[in-house]
Amino acid sequence: MFLNPNINQQIQDLELAIEKLELQKEAIAFAKKIDSEVGKISDRLEEIFKQFPDYKNIVSKRLGFGGETLEEDLNIEHINEVYPEFDSTEIVEVKQIEKTIETYQTETLQLGDLVEANSNQERFYVLSLDNNNKKKNTYYIVCNENRIFRIKEKNVSFLDQSNDERIAHVYSCVKNILLKATDNHNLSLVSKNLTDEIKKSVWKTLTIEEKNYMECVRACSKLLPEMSLREMGVLGSKVLYVDHNENKKKEAYYIGYYLNGEHVAKDKRVILIDGDFRPTVCDQECIRPLMKPQPDEFDKVHQGMLIELKSWMEPSIYTFKTLAESDDLVNDKHKQMSPMLLKFLEVKLKKWLTFSC
Repeated sequence: MFLNPNINQQIQDLELAIEKLELQKEAIAFAKKIDSEVGKISDRLEEIFKQFPDYKNIVSKRLGFGGETLEEDLNIEHINEVYPEFDSTEIVEVKQIEKTIETYQTETLQLGDLVEANSNQERFYVLSLDNNNKKKNTYYIVCNENRIFRIKEKNVSFLDQSNDERIAHVYSCVKNILLKATDNHNLSLVSKNLTDEIKKSVWKTLTIEEKNYMECVRACSKLLPEMSLREMGVLGSKVLYVDHNENKKKEAYYIGYYLNGEHVAKDKRVILIDGDFRPTVCDQECIRPLMKPQPDEFDKVHQGMLIELKSWMEPSIYTFKTLAESDDLVNDKHKQMSPMLLKFLEVKLKKWLTFSC
């Protein structure tokens, strides 16, 4: 409390004015939602009346309009007419208004619903209700093509209901945002705002290459300044392979977690050792960062190598035992060399076709 009573009164008046402004915003948001819904219904009725004119009189009589025309749609200037309590300056009346507003709360927004920010009319797609929020206000997790964030329910206006096509677009937006992550720290900041259902649905839309990249990102806890994911290990990175059996160190290209469309064991990784014609499935602990500059990612030779590595990740056009079962693959040359050779030829053919087109 301040010694000057005028200051206390001014603060109290300001708080009351802010509270009334928030209520007006809620009323406007509600009016916009009603306007949008009435507009949709009107458009649909016009289509029906054109095809079936008799229904115009039937609907008019049923709703009690008679031959009279409807008044102009509710607009922002009419808000104080609908809620005359806004003219009141008493705190008691404001509390009564809050109860009135609560009775007009919209239904819970659904995945894919289109909403608009009241402050700048920016549009977003609803992902989910923020169930982790323990505050009094209701928050939603929303997204656009570039970001995912939380926003208060009262700060957005409903525009349009979700549909299958829009949900697919939302999943695409989420996927693109996730694929921009450069380490597990950044990935977690996005993932924590996603429900398990959204995570599973988005994962199903990923290609083998994209799934491989996501797992490479998860393996990198947090990048140090001036470091890139390529140095830590991603498709096409040069790494050092330490062969404990032969006590040798060899340079290799990192592929990652998939071979011939199959995910290798949790503690295994796939690499292509320099000079080998086929990949090697090795223990994760056998791979070390290569303390040398990485290949130029725009170099034509490296681009050709990337195509080759991607081809090894993808399922083969031939049907045979998974290449990930490397023990049988190496020891049983008579049974497994033929499909391995076919896969090798397939990889080389894809590379040749890409650069010859």
